[in-house]
Amino acid sequence: MDQIFLMLEKSNPIAWGLLPKAIERIKKFCVEYGTDIDPDQLASLIQQQFISENPLLLVAVGYKPGKGVFAHALGAIDEITGNRFLTIMQFERDEDVPFADRSEVMRMFEQYKLWGLSNGAKEMQLVTRSPELVKLFELYGFKLHRYLMRLSLMES
Repeated sequence: MDQIFLMLEKSNPIAWGLLPKAIERIKKFCVEYGTDIDPDQLASLIQQQFISENPLLLVAVGYKPGKGVFAHALGAIDEITGNRFLTIMQFERDEDVPFADRSEVMRMFEQYKLWGLSNGAKEMQLVTRSPELVKLFELYGFKLHRYLMRLSLMES
């Protein structure tokens, strides 16, 4: 086994051992990229959702023997006015570990797709940080849909 991508679901005994490392990566991502979510609150939510009977938040990891967890993705089911979306909020891999096989990443997105469909989602969307990453995710079938802009309500 060179490297694999797997969904961290409570029914998989391996997931229980990988979850702490995945949470550590997710918290680091929140700090490094200044996400909108408090890292400790997100860690708690991930733990709650992991043991939930019907989780609406799911973590996937890339794992390589000898290296450990080298990539992670964080997906959630979002609903607004009755429309459900599967949103991949984080996806990152360690730069020192190239993907051995892009088809593994595709299988991960396929697993997310199945999970999203089972939770009533009709589309998968992905949040990314740069035009370079937009180009990367286009390789996996994602298409640029909208631009997100913000205006602080706290500043005058």
